[in-house]
Amino acid sequence: MRLVVKKDPVCGRQVTHEKFRVTYKRVEYFFCSMQCESTFKREPDRFAKKGERA
Repeated sequence: MRLVVKKDPVCGRQVTHEKFRVTYKRVEYFFCSMQCESTFKREPDRFAKKGERA
């Protein structure tokens, strides 16, 4: 099993699971918690960076 580390675009924490995720403009974003996922969903353009991929 391979460990994949991703960065939560809302709080900046490292994310090692894929429980909380959103696909926005064909890019998949991963979150450390439901709270960060909800924050992203309210203002996705604030947190999504053009060309950034998980």
